[in-house]
Amino acid sequence: MTSFKKSLSMIKPISHFLAVVSNQSVTHAGEALGIAPSRISESLKYLEEIWNVQLFRREGRQMKLTNAGQRAYERYHHLVYTLLDTVSEDIDPDAIPSVLSITTPVDIGTHLMPSVISSFNKQYPNVEVKLFASDQVMDMSEADIDLAIRVGKLRGKATTEEEVIMKTRPFLAASPEIIQNIREGLYPEGAPFIRLLRLPESKEMKLKSTDATLKLKTVAASDNATAAQQMAYDGLGAALFTGLPTKPYLEKGRLEKIDHVVMPDIYIFASWPGRRMTQGAKALLELFKLELSEQQKLYG
Repeated sequence: MTSFKKSLSMIKPISHFLAVVSNQSVTHAGEALGIAPSRISESLKYLEEIWNVQLFRREGRQMKLTNAGQRAYERYHHLVYTLLDTVSEDIDPDAIPSVLSITTPVDIGTHLMPSVISSFNKQYPNVEVKLFASDQVMDMSEADIDLAIRVGKLRGKATTEEEVIMKTRPFLAASPEIIQNIREGLYPEGAPFIRLLRLPESKEMKLKSTDATLKLKTVAASDNATAAQQMAYDGLGAALFTGLPTKPYLEKGRLEKIDHVVMPDIYIFASWPGRRMTQGAKALLELFKLELSEQQKLYG
């Protein structure tokens, strides 16, 4: 491997190393970067082998830098951020790329983005918009994503920036039969619940209007919000809806609201790699905000 190629191969492992320092945990670093913790561990092992040092020592659940790790951090974190600043300054932020890649959850991609992309194409007919609608969180750098619209808790990644668009009002919904059974106390072990795998497992939820606590028993789980909601439509159990103003989720006689729930704040937010959003991403994000505002008037 040439010296130049070797230097390039070091960039990603070093960024993983810096993320572990920032998050004090391989698991949290993986969550912050949107990649598997095993890949973070592989990067650390790679660096320790080529540098012939131990970078971290464990103290309980936290990762603490060794003296060698501290020296590596002091040397490389300045270089990495200087490189990012230099690249950002050299690229014209007002230039509209010929291709704009974005990712959104499935429901936003299905119900909001077609109108947004249509409006964007009228303003920028020479720009191709590639939409990746998925409930899986993508690695933005690896997938070459310019803009992500997310729903959930703010991630606070070291390698991306975030902007809150709006706060949602999550609620539980189920079929009328399940709601009636809940009211009659027919679920002593907990109401049947369809859990989203991306959310923390919960055996109970506090209802907002009554201040009561509803016991839950997971009967199914999915990493796809649309699939979980469809199970609720089919009467399998109650499901958590994040309250996106994308369409009227509820349908009388089939799926009805139990109550809004008390839980950590969930936001619709934008995320983009680096420190500056491209002009194309800015334009599309503004159109998305306008569309979201219109939908809020209709369904919020």
